[in-house]
Amino acid sequence: MSTNMCLQDNKNGKSENLICDFKNVCLKENVHLKRDKQSEIYSLQLYLDNANYNLYNIINLKMYNILYELNKDNFEKIEIKNWLSNNEIDILFLFKPFGKELGIKPKYMYTRVIEHIENGKKTYNSYDIDYPYPDELVNYEKVTTKISTMVVNFESNHRVNIYHLFKLDLEHSLPIYMENILGLIMKKMFLHLKQFIEAIRV
Repeated sequence: MSTNMCLQDNKNGKSENLICDFKNVCLKENVHLKRDKQSEIYSLQLYLDNANYNLYNIINLKMYNILYELNKDNFEKIEIKNWLSNNEIDILFLFKPFGKELGIKPKYMYTRVIEHIENGKKTYNSYDIDYPYPDELVNYEKVTTKISTMVVNFESNHRVNIYHLFKLDLEHSLPIYMENILGLIMKKMFLHLKQFIEAIRV
Protein backbone atom coordinates (compact mmCIF):
# COMPACT_ATOMS: atom_id res chain seq x y z
CA MET A 1 0.00 0.00 0.00
CA SER A 2 1.37 3.42 -0.93
CA THR A 3 1.45 6.03 1.82
CA ASN A 4 2.14 9.74 1.48
CA MET A 5 4.10 11.11 4.42
CA CYS A 6 5.22 14.56 5.48
CA LEU A 7 8.33 14.38 7.67
CA GLN A 8 9.71 17.26 9.69
CA ASP A 9 13.47 17.84 9.87
CA ASN A 10 14.23 19.26 13.31
CA LYS A 11 17.65 20.53 12.25
CA ASN A 12 16.44 23.05 9.70
CA GLY A 13 12.67 23.13 10.13
CA LYS A 14 12.00 21.93 6.58
CA SER A 15 9.41 19.32 5.72
CA GLU A 16 9.81 16.57 3.16
CA ASN A 17 7.03 14.72 1.39
CA LEU A 18 7.66 11.06 0.71
CA ILE A 19 5.59 8.37 -0.97
CA CYS A 20 6.35 4.90 0.33
CA ASP A 21 5.14 1.49 -0.78
CA PHE A 22 5.18 -0.45 2.48
CA LYS A 23 5.33 -4.25 2.43
CA ASN A 24 4.80 -6.47 5.45
CA VAL A 25 7.89 -7.60 7.35
CA CYS A 26 6.29 -8.98 10.53
CA LEU A 27 2.71 -8.62 11.79
CA LYS A 28 2.91 -10.92 14.82
CA GLU A 29 1.68 -9.96 18.30
CA ASN A 30 -0.38 -7.05 16.89
CA VAL A 31 2.76 -4.98 16.34
CA HIS A 32 2.93 -4.33 12.59
CA LEU A 33 6.37 -3.80 11.05
CA LYS A 34 6.47 -2.82 7.36
CA ARG A 35 9.22 -1.61 5.04
CA ASP A 36 9.52 0.38 1.84
CA LYS A 37 12.34 -1.39 0.03
CA GLN A 38 13.33 1.51 -2.21
CA SER A 39 13.73 4.13 0.53
CA GLU A 40 14.51 1.61 3.30
CA ILE A 41 12.02 3.39 5.56
CA TYR A 42 10.19 1.27 8.14
CA SER A 43 6.77 1.82 9.62
CA LEU A 44 5.76 0.39 12.97
CA GLN A 45 2.18 0.50 14.19
CA LEU A 46 0.58 -0.75 17.40
CA TYR A 47 -2.16 -0.04 19.91
CA LEU A 48 -1.78 0.15 23.67
CA ASP A 49 -4.81 -0.60 25.83
CA ASN A 50 -5.18 -0.50 29.60
CA ALA A 51 -8.53 0.28 31.20
CA ASN A 52 -6.88 0.42 34.64
CA TYR A 53 -4.19 3.03 33.96
CA ASN A 54 -3.95 6.53 32.50
CA LEU A 55 -1.56 6.05 29.58
CA TYR A 56 -0.93 9.79 29.32
CA ASN A 57 1.17 9.49 32.48
CA ILE A 58 3.59 6.91 31.07
CA ILE A 59 3.96 8.00 27.43
CA ASN A 60 6.63 10.67 27.78
CA LEU A 61 10.39 11.08 27.42
CA LYS A 62 11.02 9.07 30.58
CA MET A 63 9.68 5.98 28.82
CA TYR A 64 13.17 5.44 27.35
CA ASN A 65 14.29 4.36 30.82
CA ILE A 66 11.51 1.78 30.81
CA LEU A 67 12.48 0.63 27.31
CA TYR A 68 15.96 -0.21 28.54
CA GLU A 69 14.72 -2.21 31.53
CA LEU A 70 12.46 -4.20 29.21
CA ASN A 71 15.03 -4.79 26.44
CA LYS A 72 18.31 -5.78 28.05
CA ASP A 73 18.41 -8.79 25.72
CA ASN A 74 19.12 -6.45 22.78
CA PHE A 75 20.71 -3.39 24.41
CA GLU A 76 23.69 -2.94 26.67
CA LYS A 77 22.43 0.53 27.45
CA ILE A 78 19.66 3.00 26.67
CA GLU A 79 20.60 6.10 28.61
CA ILE A 80 19.35 9.67 28.66
CA LYS A 81 22.62 11.62 28.68
CA ASN A 82 21.24 15.16 28.69
CA TRP A 83 17.98 16.87 29.55
CA LEU A 84 18.10 20.00 27.39
CA SER A 85 14.60 21.03 28.45
CA ASN A 86 11.40 19.38 29.64
CA ASN A 87 10.70 18.27 26.08
CA GLU A 88 14.18 17.66 24.61
CA ILE A 89 16.77 15.00 25.46
CA ASP A 90 19.95 13.43 24.11
CA ILE A 91 19.93 9.65 24.34
CA LEU A 92 22.53 6.93 23.80
CA PHE A 93 21.66 3.43 22.55
CA LEU A 94 24.28 0.69 22.82
CA PHE A 95 23.20 -2.43 20.94
CA LYS A 96 24.31 -5.87 21.97
CA PRO A 97 26.32 -7.53 19.17
CA PHE A 98 24.53 -9.09 16.21
CA GLY A 99 26.33 -10.69 13.29
CA LYS A 100 29.40 -11.18 15.46
CA GLU A 101 30.30 -14.29 13.46
CA LEU A 102 30.61 -12.03 10.40
CA GLY A 103 33.05 -9.71 12.13
CA ILE A 104 30.43 -6.99 12.60
CA LYS A 105 31.19 -4.62 15.46
CA PRO A 106 28.56 -3.76 18.08
CA LYS A 107 26.44 -0.73 17.17
CA TYR A 108 25.47 2.52 18.84
CA MET A 109 23.08 5.40 18.17
CA TYR A 110 23.15 8.87 19.66
CA THR A 111 20.10 10.97 18.98
CA ARG A 112 18.30 14.11 20.06
CA VAL A 113 14.60 13.55 20.75
CA ILE A 114 12.09 16.40 20.80
CA GLU A 115 8.60 15.92 22.20
CA HIS A 116 5.70 17.98 20.80
CA ILE A 117 2.41 17.91 22.68
CA GLU A 118 -0.93 19.02 21.27
CA ASN A 119 -4.55 18.08 21.83
CA GLY A 120 -4.82 14.31 21.91
CA LYS A 121 -1.38 13.71 20.43
CA LYS A 122 2.29 13.47 21.36
CA THR A 123 4.93 13.48 18.62
CA TYR A 124 8.56 12.43 19.07
CA ASN A 125 11.01 13.58 16.39
CA SER A 126 14.58 12.28 16.60
CA TYR A 127 17.69 13.19 14.66
CA ASP A 128 21.29 12.11 14.66
CA ILE A 129 23.94 14.02 16.63
CA ASP A 130 27.62 13.40 17.35
CA TYR A 131 28.53 11.73 20.62
CA PRO A 132 30.72 14.17 22.62
CA TYR A 133 33.06 11.47 23.98
CA PRO A 134 34.00 9.33 20.95
CA ASP A 135 36.85 7.59 22.79
CA GLU A 136 34.24 5.78 24.87
CA LEU A 137 32.83 4.14 21.73
CA VAL A 138 35.94 3.08 19.82
CA ASN A 139 34.72 -0.53 19.81
CA TYR A 140 31.34 0.41 18.35
CA GLU A 141 30.14 1.39 14.89
CA LYS A 142 27.57 4.11 14.47
CA VAL A 143 23.99 3.59 13.36
CA THR A 144 22.86 6.87 11.80
CA THR A 145 19.30 8.03 12.41
CA LYS A 146 18.15 9.32 9.02
CA ILE A 147 14.45 9.50 9.86
CA SER A 148 12.60 8.96 13.13
CA THR A 149 9.12 10.29 13.77
CA MET A 150 6.78 8.67 16.27
CA VAL A 151 3.20 9.87 16.63
CA VAL A 152 1.16 8.79 19.66
CA ASN A 153 -2.57 9.44 19.18
CA PHE A 154 -4.63 9.25 22.36
CA GLU A 155 -8.03 7.85 21.46
CA SER A 156 -8.67 8.08 25.20
CA ASN A 157 -6.55 8.04 28.36
CA HIS A 158 -6.71 4.26 28.19
CA ARG A 159 -6.11 3.56 24.49
CA VAL A 160 -3.42 4.93 22.19
CA ASN A 161 -2.36 4.32 18.61
CA ILE A 162 1.40 4.53 17.98
CA TYR A 163 2.74 5.08 14.46
CA HIS A 164 6.52 5.19 14.11
CA LEU A 165 8.42 5.92 10.89
CA PHE A 166 12.16 5.38 10.91
CA LYS A 167 15.21 4.86 8.74
CA LEU A 168 18.48 3.73 10.31
CA ASP A 169 21.69 3.53 8.28
CA LEU A 170 24.59 1.18 8.97
CA GLU A 171 28.13 1.86 7.83
CA HIS A 172 28.09 -1.33 5.76
CA SER A 173 25.56 -3.66 4.17
CA LEU A 174 24.24 -6.77 5.88
CA PRO A 175 23.64 -10.20 4.35
CA ILE A 176 20.15 -10.62 2.94
CA TYR A 177 18.97 -12.78 5.84
CA MET A 178 19.82 -9.93 8.26
CA GLU A 179 18.56 -6.98 6.21
CA ASN A 180 15.63 -6.33 8.56
CA ILE A 181 17.51 -6.91 11.82
CA LEU A 182 17.32 -3.31 13.06
CA GLY A 183 13.64 -3.06 12.19
CA LEU A 184 12.93 -6.29 14.05
CA ILE A 185 14.89 -5.10 17.09
CA MET A 186 12.77 -1.93 17.14
CA LYS A 187 9.60 -4.01 16.83
CA LYS A 188 10.66 -6.22 19.72
CA MET A 189 11.44 -3.14 21.82
CA PHE A 190 7.92 -1.77 21.37
CA LEU A 191 6.31 -5.20 21.77
CA HIS A 192 7.91 -5.43 25.22
CA LEU A 193 6.63 -1.94 26.02
CA LYS A 194 3.11 -2.92 24.91
CA GLN A 195 3.15 -6.06 27.05
CA PHE A 196 4.43 -4.14 30.08
CA ILE A 197 1.93 -1.29 29.84
CA GLU A 198 -1.06 -3.53 29.20
CA ALA A 199 -0.17 -5.63 32.27
CA ILE A 200 -0.15 -2.66 34.69
CA ARG A 201 -2.74 -2.96 37.46
CA VAL A 202 -3.37 -0.20 39.98
